Amino acid sequence: AGPFVSQAGVKGTATDSSLFEMIKEINKYRAEGITDEELEFTKKSIGQSEALEYETLEQKAGFLNQIQKYNLPSNYVEQQQAILNALTKEQVKALAGKYLPVENMVILVVGDKAKIKKPLQRLGYEIVELDTKGEPVADKPKTKESPAPWR
Repeated sequence: AGPFVSQAGVKGTATDSSLFEMIKEINKYRAEGITDEELEFTKKSIGQSEALEYETLEQKAGFLNQIQKYNLPSNYVEQQQAILNALTKEQVKALAGKYLPVENMVILVVGDKAKIKKPLQRLGYEIVELDTKGEPVADKPKTKESPAPWR
């Protein structure tokens, strides 16, 4: 299985609540599975989106290249559609439980630190600040401040 990626473009002030909702939905899928309507929508949207992926000659050539590169059978599309059509709610729940372990996820948030760090800290996740190269930023040593004078 490859990586699971979820993303959202939200206002900085909604970063923490958006992350909270994403994690809540993932946990819900793991615990309860998906609804009949969600499963039907998934089946239709994947099937319809793939039909659009092979419209141009370039797209068809890319698809044939992938079949050759990964040694897929010539009826790969039909096999994939059959698997999708046979997919059950129970299978989706089992897959979510196996491949969406929230406790092991790496969550990357990009934004204005001054606006989003404190609200994100309240969610309880470890926060590691990264530089533009993806390297952890070392905390600046704290300087001793003069104690406030007693009055």
